[in-house]
Amino acid sequence: MISPGQMQSLYHGMSEALIITDKSGLIESVNRRAEELLGMTQKELLKRHIHALLTPRQREIRSEEISKDKTTGLIMWLLNPAESLQGDSVNEGGASTFLAAMTHEIRTPKNGIIGMTDLAIEEELSPTLKEYLSIIKLSANSLMRVINDILDYSKIESGSLNMENIPIPFPVFLDSIVKLFTPQAESKGLEFRYHPEDDIPEIIMGDPVRIRQIIQNLLNNALKFTPEGYIEFSSYVDTDKSRIYFSISDSGIGIPEEKQHLLFKSFTQIDASTTRKYGGTGLGLAICAYLTSCMGGQIDVNSRASRGSTFRFFLPLILPEQEKDETGTVEEKKQDFHLSSEGPLILLLEDNRVNQLLAVKTMEKAGYRVVTAEDGFQGIKRYREHKPDLILMDIQMPGKDGYETAAEIREMEEGQDEQTPIIALTALALDADKKKIKKAGMNDFLGKPVSPIDLKEMLLKYCREK
Repeated sequence: MISPGQMQSLYHGMSEALIITDKSGLIESVNRRAEELLGMTQKELLKRHIHALLTPRQREIRSEEISKDKTTGLIMWLLNPAESLQGDSVNEGGASTFLAAMTHEIRTPKNGIIGMTDLAIEEELSPTLKEYLSIIKLSANSLMRVINDILDYSKIESGSLNMENIPIPFPVFLDSIVKLFTPQAESKGLEFRYHPEDDIPEIIMGDPVRIRQIIQNLLNNALKFTPEGYIEFSSYVDTDKSRIYFSISDSGIGIPEEKQHLLFKSFTQIDASTTRKYGGTGLGLAICAYLTSCMGGQIDVNSRASRGSTFRFFLPLILPEQEKDETGTVEEKKQDFHLSSEGPLILLLEDNRVNQLLAVKTMEKAGYRVVTAEDGFQGIKRYREHKPDLILMDIQMPGKDGYETAAEIREMEEGQDEQTPIIALTALALDADKKKIKKAGMNDFLGKPVSPIDLKEMLLKYCREK
């Protein structure tokens, strides 16, 4: 008879990579070969969800359920490096690039529909017209979420999804999300609870677009799957100040424990009836798991059928650089995100009239002054006339494109103490595009179509009070 110690030795000595999880997919044990394949220790892997863990590696490592214990509910998984043929990789890459390009072409007019609807709702209208416009906005936002999921998934598949690490004015950042979701919850008759801890830093480093994407995806799910009761959003820093946690709880339909292992798999929902009733692509949580992992964090779920759900994720807490002041005291370098009393002057180079109108209205309502140009030649003229505080530069313009225009402005500024920040507006921010953007002397970029939220965050980053 084999002793427990012999079984353990056999398990760890096997040439196959094995993982044991509970019935919900949380890791209970891994053998040495699995540690080698994943490049992580057993301590680092314990209690992580197997599919959330493997999401960033879906193209390289496949998991297969090979055994299930009916008594304990424990599941054994076999991990295998995925076989990849060069031809398939080329085809997949081409398909992903095509999908990203086509999805962008759909997003551009859709962004215009949503933006102009927002502007129309703020006008003096009859209650009936406001209701119609609100329904249009709700439907458009739902479609945009599907399009965004497809675009992000295509970027993940093609390996072109990158992360930023920039200062985020964090309490303001969280408040903006709360202000977006509170009225949505109230319109469904739900109580929206928000609990930020007092020790949340004023500024953290990270990718605001991707952090917002994870939180909003989880809050959207909570709204979708909670017919009555509450939604609760909280954030806090752990005791050793190394991680920042986010928690989204609800009193919704919950998730059966035996189905939770499916949550973080692409194109998967817990069953067909859920898809029919609530819709969705089945990509949202897989993308959340990928983004969280890429930023050095982890996501997990605690849920029971008909008892609600709690999704929690953490990210490394990174503060801005610290330096000593004249007295020798360590002081955090803070950035001022307040606008000047007159409002910074923005030069917008954009040839699409709908995109131009939407960007101008968004910036003017936020307190900025705006001058516009429809091509590079007009842009150079406006730059000479107005000396703007910041330039938003469309890359694909007729006549003189964004690269040429930015390079010419940098030549004109040669020898000056300060350069005008130039933000590129581009459809596909692949590595090659980013190198060209940097080479032309531009400071940063926004992916098109540009959302009002992303635009405001970029302006806050570069238009600081002088």
